[in-house]
Amino acid sequence: MQKYHDLGARQSNPNNVEQLIFRLLSKIASTYNLNEQVRQKFIRDQFTFVSKLLSYDAYSSSKDTLEIAARIKKKLVSQKKTDVALTFQELEAKFNKLKILKNHSALLEFFFAYYSEENKYELTSNKNSLNFCSQSFEPPMVNDTVKNDVIEKYSSTEKIHNLFKNDSNTDLLRNNQRLKPTFILNETYILRELIYAMQGVDGKLFQKDPKDMQSMVLKVEMERTVRMMVMRYLESGWFYTRLRRFLSTYNNNPSAGLVLQAFCAYVSAELKEYHRLLAVLESQLGDKDEGTDCSNITLRRLLVWLEQPLERLKFLNVVCDAVRDKKGGILLSILFTYSKYGDPNKAALVKSGLAKCAIPIRDMIIEWICDGQIRDIHEEFFVGFNNSIPNERLWHDKYNLRKSQIPSFINEDQAKKILIIGKSINFLRVICNEHKQIRALANIPEIESMLDQKSDSQFQELIDIAYADTSSYLIEILLKNYKLLDHFNSLRRYLLLGQGDFIRHLMDLMECELNKPAQDLMFPNLQRLLDKAITETNAQFEPSYIISRLDVRLLPPSPNDMGWDVFSLDYTMDGPLKTVFNSTIIQRYLRIFNFLWRVKRMEYITCSLWSSHKADVEKLRKMSEIYEIIHQSNIIRSEMIRLVQNLNFYIMFEVLEVSWKNLSEQLDNSKDMDDVISANEQFLDTIISQLLLDENSKEIAKELRTIFDLIVKMSELSEQFHKIALAEFDARKQFKEKFTEDLDEDQKTAMDNIERKRYHGEVKPKIRNAKNQLNILKNSFNEMVKNLLEALKNHPNDSLRFLSFRFNFNEYYY
Repeated sequence: MQKYHDLGARQSNPNNVEQLIFRLLSKIASTYNLNEQVRQKFIRDQFTFVSKLLSYDAYSSSKDTLEIAARIKKKLVSQKKTDVALTFQELEAKFNKLKILKNHSALLEFFFAYYSEENKYELTSNKNSLNFCSQSFEPPMVNDTVKNDVIEKYSSTEKIHNLFKNDSNTDLLRNNQRLKPTFILNETYILRELIYAMQGVDGKLFQKDPKDMQSMVLKVEMERTVRMMVMRYLESGWFYTRLRRFLSTYNNNPSAGLVLQAFCAYVSAELKEYHRLLAVLESQLGDKDEGTDCSNITLRRLLVWLEQPLERLKFLNVVCDAVRDKKGGILLSILFTYSKYGDPNKAALVKSGLAKCAIPIRDMIIEWICDGQIRDIHEEFFVGFNNSIPNERLWHDKYNLRKSQIPSFINEDQAKKILIIGKSINFLRVICNEHKQIRALANIPEIESMLDQKSDSQFQELIDIAYADTSSYLIEILLKNYKLLDHFNSLRRYLLLGQGDFIRHLMDLMECELNKPAQDLMFPNLQRLLDKAITETNAQFEPSYIISRLDVRLLPPSPNDMGWDVFSLDYTMDGPLKTVFNSTIIQRYLRIFNFLWRVKRMEYITCSLWSSHKADVEKLRKMSEIYEIIHQSNIIRSEMIRLVQNLNFYIMFEVLEVSWKNLSEQLDNSKDMDDVISANEQFLDTIISQLLLDENSKEIAKELRTIFDLIVKMSELSEQFHKIALAEFDARKQFKEKFTEDLDEDQKTAMDNIERKRYHGEVKPKIRNAKNQLNILKNSFNEMVKNLLEALKNHPNDSLRFLSFRFNFNEYYY
C-alpha cells in the first residue's frame, strides 16, 4: 500500500516499473463499468498483488529470455492461436530492444503467469518457485475479503495477447473477459508448514503417507523445482521420524543394553539441538531484512541454513541402521569405524557419540581391573563369566574373552591383559584367600585416552601397571606360599624318573610284585614298597609337603597285562597348585612316566639278565652245544642293551634335560599365571612329541613297543634256557659222580645208554627248540630295528632323525 500511495512522487519517471504497472492496471480497470471508488479499490488490490510477485525471489530468474518466450509461444500454439503466437513473436523482438527494461526474462515470466490461459501461475526459477491452486468463482466484488492469512484471492482480465503491439501507449487489451481466480500460497505459510513437516507433524500442505506413516507427502501441486526443494525438507522429516522411531524402540528399554541406551541418549540430544534450531527459525518467520521489505527467511535461505543439520540427520540415520540390534563392543566397533569417516564434520559427529557410548565399557573395565567384579547383565563386556563353573576351574573356564565384543579401539593384547588382571584378583581372593587390595586407582582415565591411544597413552599405562602389579603379586604368592618351583622339581624327580637311586631301588623292591598278572596286584603291598623305597633312598630328605603327595596309581588293566604294565606313580595336587597342574596336565605327566618306566624296565631287564647269568658262564662253557646258544643269546642281548641305552641316553639328556632347561627359563621370565601354565604345557608338548607319544608318531611308537615286547620275550627265553642249561649241567655232574671206576663194563654201558637216551630224548629237543626260537627272535628284532630306523630317518623332528644315526652309527643294520 505504501508503494501505491507513493506513486505520485514518481510521476516524473514514466518508465518506472511501478508506474508502468499502475498504467497497465488502470487500463484493465477501464474495461469494467465501475464507479470511481470501486475502480480505485480494484487498482489498489491488484497493484499490491503484482508488487508482491515482482518483489518475490522467483522473479530474479536467470533463465534465458528465449526459453521463456518459447514457452509462451508453445502455450499459444497448444491453444490453437497461431496468429496470436506470430503477433507475440513480433512484439517480443521489439520488447527485447527496450533498453530501459533490465530484466526482460522476469517480465515475460510475469505476463505469462498472470494471463495464463489455464488460470495457473507457473513461476519458475533456479532459486525458488510458488505453487497455485485454481477454482472457478464469480467476478470479484468490492466487498470481497481475504479468506485467511495465507491464501489471497486476486483477479485479472483475459490474457493480453497483443501486448506491446505498438511502439508506445496503445491499448493493452482488445477483448474483455471475466477473470478466473487463483489462490496463491504465501511463502511464510509454506515455511511454517515445512518446519512442522520437518518434525514429522501433519499440516495442511504436508501430511504423513498412510502407507508407512514415516514419509511426508504433498497435498498440493507444485512446480518441479519447488517440489524438489520442498522434498529436500520433507526428506529431513522422514529422517527425523525414523530417528524418533529408533528411539522409541530402544530408549529406556532395559534389554537394549547400556551402550545402546547411551547411544539413544546421544541421538536424543542431537534431536533436541535440531528442535532448538527449528524453534529459532520459526520465531524468525515474517521478520524483514533491515532496510528492505523482503522476508528474512526464504525457502532458498532456509535450505542453505539447514544444509548441515539435514546432513547430520541423514548420517545419524545411517549410523542408527548400522547399530540396530547391536550391543556392547560390537556397537562401539561400528561407531569407531564411522568415526574414521572422510568427512570431518560427520566424523566429529560420530566421535562425540562414541565418547558417550564408550563410558559404560570404560566403567566396566575400571571395576574389573580394580575389584575383579563384572556387572554385565546384557553381556556387553568383552570379558564373559560363567557362575556354574566350580572354583577349581576358575582360571581356565570361569572367565573368558568374547572376541566379538572387543571394541576396535582396544587391541587383543590389551583385552588379554584386562582379562588376566581381573582373573588374578579373583584367583587371589577365592583360591588363595588373599584379600589384600593390590593397587588403588588414583585417577580414572579420560575416555579420549581409550579412544585415541596414539595421542594419549594414559589408558595403556593404566592397563600395563595394573597388569604388572596383579600378575607379579600372584606369582609371588604361588612361589612363596605354595612352593610352586619345588613341585615342578618333584615332578621331574619322581614322575620323570630324575631321582635315579629311588627309581632303581623301587624297581628292585617291586620286581616280584610287578611280575604278577595285573589282576593279582594288591594296592597296600605296592604302597608299602613305595614307602620303603622312600625311607631307604635320598627321597627321605624331601620335605613332608612333597613326600605326602607321592602315591601309587594302578591303571585300568587290559587282558594279559602284567603288573609292570599297570603300575604308575602319582602326584596329587590341591589348592592353587591344581590350577597349574590340573587333572589333564597330571594325566600327561603320567603318560610320560609310563613310557619312561617301560624304557627303564627294558634297561633293568637286560642288565639284570646279564648280571644274573654272569656267574654261571664259566661252568656252562664246557657244554659246547649249550654254550653256543648262550653265546648267541648274549650277542642278541648286547644289541638290545645298546639300543635301550642309546634310547635312554637320548631321553634323559636330549629330551628331558633340554626341555627342563627351557622350562626353567620360561618360568623365570613368566609375567602372569597364563605364562606359567603355557610354559608347563609347552614343556609337556615338547617331551611328548620327542618321545613318540604324539599323533604324528603313532606308527613309530608301535614299532618301538614291538621291540620292547621282543626284549621281554628274549628275557623270558634266556631265563628258560638258562634253567635248562643249569639242569643239564647238574644232570651231567650227577652222571659223572655215579660213573665211577668201580662199575663194571656192563654197568657203564647201561648207564651211558641211559644218559644218551635222556640227552637225546629230553635235552637235545629243548636245545634245538631254544635255538630255533632264538634265531626267530633275532631276525624279528633286526627287522623291527630296521623299520624303526627307517621311520626315524623320515620323521619331521630333527632330534628323532639324529636318533636313527645314534642307533645305527656303525651301519650294522643296513
